This record gives sequence, structure tokens and C-alpha cells, in this order.
Amino acid sequence: MKEPNVKFIVKDFRAVANAEIALDGISVLTGENGCGKSTISKLLYSVLYNLFNFDVIIDLSVPYSNLNEKLINSTRKLYKEFPDSISPEINIYENLTNKEIQIVLTYLVKYLGENQKFQDNNRLKGMLIESFSKMLNSAEEVLLNIVGETPNEKLKNDSLENISQNILKTYINIDIVEKKIRKLKPAKLLYEDLSFIYSDNDIEQKLELIEFKEKIINKIDNKILDLLTIENTFYYDTPYALSGNEDDQYFHWTSLNDSFLNKKDSRNKKEVPSFINKLSKEILNGGVDFEYFEKINGHPLTHSKRANFLYNRIDGQVFDLLDSATGLRSFAILQLLLQKGLLSEKTLLIIDEPEAHLHPQWIVEYARLIVLLNKELGVKFLISSHNPDMISAIKYIAEKEQVDEKLNFYLAEKTAEAFKYNFVNLHTNIEPIFKSFNIALDRIDEYGAVE
Repeated sequence: MKEPNVKFIVKDFRAVANAEIALDGISVLTGENGCGKSTISKLLYSVLYNLFNFDVIIDLSVPYSNLNEKLINSTRKLYKEFPDSISPEINIYENLTNKEIQIVLTYLVKYLGENQKFQDNNRLKGMLIESFSKMLNSAEEVLLNIVGETPNEKLKNDSLENISQNILKTYINIDIVEKKIRKLKPAKLLYEDLSFIYSDNDIEQKLELIEFKEKIINKIDNKILDLLTIENTFYYDTPYALSGNEDDQYFHWTSLNDSFLNKKDSRNKKEVPSFINKLSKEILNGGVDFEYFEKINGHPLTHSKRANFLYNRIDGQVFDLLDSATGLRSFAILQLLLQKGLLSEKTLLIIDEPEAHLHPQWIVEYARLIVLLNKELGVKFLISSHNPDMISAIKYIAEKEQVDEKLNFYLAEKTAEAFKYNFVNLHTNIEPIFKSFNIALDRIDEYGAVE
């Protein structure tokens, strides 16, 4: 079997003892409840989402906002007693940009060196020395943690003038270091974010993402490479992920819905694959769409863009999709992703138990859509399922459509350690999966036997 271009490796994380999952075709995770199928899906989504939105992590990690707040609080106290200490062009009662902070500090340093009245105010001077010292230490600590270097030498003189001048230098140097951070993409930041999400301080030892035999997240060199074959991902674990509710319970639901809202329709009717017309006419008996509205706490205002999802039935009736059959929403998500042009050969679609809420006939139709999306658009899939109809349908439809070369079924097998599982790659051999399903029949025989 050919080595996959991309694979995700998880070791000793929660219920998963070992898993090495291919990500360049259709991969299907199977196994009993609690074996770690959803754990792999959620962890992979978290990794990929953060890779594709790394600027957000950087913005939260570079200490502008923290220092900004401390600087403003300190300068407000100074401003009350010495109104002329701050540049009149800056409103210190608002959030300050990095450039404005530099202006404030430049003006402040000059003022501190020239104003004798301020020099004689030991109480205020002591307060500012302590405050500015903490600010500088905070900047140095964060930057050292991210890229292994500090912007300045540690202070040997606790004079307010020296501290203020060093803070100014720190802010100027942060610009340089931040550019370096954005170019380097330190792996440390990603691991810190994942550690927070999953409450696991050793998470960097438990996962790897490999593309063309290169480590995308290199903890030794503290850098992240760009993925070449995947550039966006979507994850949903229930049809209820499709919602116009602003207070969605899970972030991956919100992210999915926001993708619909923020992406203009990019396909014309000629570009829509023929099988999506089958989806609309034969399965949905109509189409799905949404209308925008603006709201805050349910009121029509202009601060938050949301959407009402609509089901347009072929007889002309229009319904709120969220009041329609749950199974219908499963297909509606795929149709909306297609209509918005969000699916391509560089998309990884992660779906937990897509068969949930579906009639057996619709399970087969859903499996067919998965295979056709992979064949015609190149969409990559990670599916978790323990439904025999879904597993059989994916296997045999993929064989018929001749896309089974990159089809992989993984079965979670118990290890000697309690509550731990290895995910074994069965490739296209689903017989061991059905043997595990037969346990249910044995239980029926046991519990239904007449004594």
C-alpha cells in the first residue's frame, strides 16, 4: 500500500494508545463507544484550525494587549496629577495602537527627565517604577517564551527614566520580534493553545502531523511548516451543527456557520456537479439557503451578522430549516458547503457519525455523496462510524467509482492496558469490522434466549 501524502499520528492521548491516520483520501474510523474516534477527530480539527488561523494565536500571545492595559492604567494615574505629561494627540481613555503607545512613551520619557515637580513626588514615582518594571518583565518573559530571546538586557538601574526608556525600546523591538514570530510560526504557541484546550501539558509528545515525510509541527526546531495539500477544514458531529444561533455550544459549530456567512457564493450553475442536482431533487426535494439578519441578544441591530437557514421545497413552500427533519440537515450542510464553493481538493471534511438521524436508504445516499465528492472534487474525508450500512456503502461505492486506492478503514482494538485502543489500518478489508458488529447479535441472542 502506498504511503499517504499526509498522516496524523496520535499516541497515548486519552483512550487512544496509537493511531496513524491517512488524510489524503477517505479514512473511516470504527470501533466501540469510548475508543477515541471522536477524540482523534476533535484533536485533528483543533490542530488544523489553529494552523490555518495562526495569526489569531500570535495576536493573543504577543504582549501588546497586556502591556497596553498596564500602560494605560499607569499613565492615567500620572495624567490625573500631571495633565501635561501625556501627548495631547493621544486619548489615553481609549485602547492604544502600538504606534500610539510609542508616542506616549516617547513623550513620557521626555517629561520624566525634565519635570522637577514629578521628580519630587516619591509616592507617584515609586508607583510608576513598580508598574513599569512589571510591564517590562512581562514583555521579556513572553518573548523569551515564544522565540527564546529577549528584546533588552535585564535592568540594572531602577530609575524611572531608565525603565521608561527600556519599555520604549521593548515596544520598538517587539515589532521586529513579532515579524519574526509570524514568519517562524513557533510550534510552542500551537502546543500551548492545545494544552489549554485539552488540559494536557504533555500534548506535544502525543501528536504529529506529517506531509510528504516532513514534520509539519517541528517541536525540536520550534517551527511550523505550511501544509501544501490541505488549506481548509470543517468538522461537524451532529446535524444540529447547522444553526443560526449565536450562542452555539461548540466552537466548531460556530466556525462552520460563520464560513457560510462570510463566504459569497462562488459557483455558478454550470460549475455545480451533476450529483448535487440529484441531492436537491431526489433527496432534499428542494434546496437550502439562508437569509442574513443582524442581531444582538435577539434584537435586529447592526453588530452581529447571523442567518436564518431556509428549506425551499419543490412545491414552492419555504420552511425554517431548523424546524425541518434532522436528517435533512445532514444533507443541507453538504449542499451549503458546495454552494459556497468551500469544498475542493484542498479541503478536509471531518464528520462524526454521519449516519446519525438518517433512514437506511439515506445512509447509502450519504455514503455515495462522500465518495463522489472525493472523486469529482478531490475532497478529503475523515469519517467516524459504527454503522454497518455506512461502512459497507462507502467501501462498495468507492470500489465501483474506482477511488478505493486511498480508502482506509481503521478499527479500534483493545490493548492490554484498560480503556486504551490501537487503531489498526484494515485498508479496504471490512470483515474484521463486521466481526466486531456481530457482538451485538450475540448479545441479542443472550438476552433474547428463551429459558
